[in-house]
Amino acid sequence: MKKKPALALPIATGIAIIFLLYVLSYNPDQPPFPISSEGMVKVNVKMNGNGLQFSSECFAVTMNIHEVQALSIKNGIDNRIDVRPLTHDIMKEIFTNFDIKVVEVRIDSFENEIYNAKMFIRQGNKLLELDSRPSDAIGMAVRTGVPVIFSRQLLESKGVNTCR
Repeated sequence: MKKKPALALPIATGIAIIFLLYVLSYNPDQPPFPISSEGMVKVNVKMNGNGLQFSSECFAVTMNIHEVQALSIKNGIDNRIDVRPLTHDIMKEIFTNFDIKVVEVRIDSFENEIYNAKMFIRQGNKLLELDSRPSDAIGMAVRTGVPVIFSRQLLESKGVNTCR
């Protein structure tokens, strides 16, 4: 009969303990991978007519958006659904029913006179980064209560100083 190495049991026990610690420390409300916020700042979101305004740290950026998108974002901010649900209301219901969570929305670049956004969504331990129009990402953010993050460099270079 062949003898098992003396280390086999301690190694197996160690692996089991590490796995148990992982399971016990798993928090389903946290994304499985950290999303870097370096160079980003959390902003407040407001609507002024068709102007979508982002503000933080003495700077404000306003984007003019289509009136349909403006109405959708305003409804999300006011937690209101019109007579018929809009596209963002439907998306929120789909996400809720399939246990998909919007983790974060960020406006991170400006190219060809257009702001670009990303929406991070999570289902279970899967994290997906979606390229998005800022208005669509904000439409989901205001309905789900997630933070809106803006590039600090963009906020300062494209924004108006509001503290002067």
